[in-house]
Amino acid sequence: MKQDFRCGCWLMEKPETAMKAITRNLDREIWRDLMQRSGMLSLMDAQARDTWYRSLEYDNFPEISEANIWSTFEQLHQNKDDVFERGVINVFRVLSWNYKTNSPCKFGSKIIVNNLVRWDRWGFI
Repeated sequence: MKQDFRCGCWLMEKPETAMKAITRNLDREIWRDLMQRSGMLSLMDAQARDTWYRSLEYDNFPEISEANIWSTFEQLHQNKDDVFERGVINVFRVLSWNYKTNSPCKFGSKIIVNNLVRWDRWGFI
């Protein structure tokens, strides 16, 4: 939404300008919804999610079409092993080495992760 324009509304602009902006905003929301509903965001590590959200924020994403959706999800499917590996490596990077069971070489019988789960008035999060 354009912030520097009176009322912040694209509908007050010229139709050519407004349609480009509205289409771009719709495409952004559709991509966000597709990634959320497909479950791909939950499989991504923090770095991949950050890259995805930045591409949406800075209009660095393809327009919505069947071909673009298929090619994007095919690419994500091909890179899933790399993303999973990077996620596991990042988990080990943030582990505290103050605990004997946190080994950088293997998964042990237990791993101690600080602040993984917390309790508040809504229950465990």
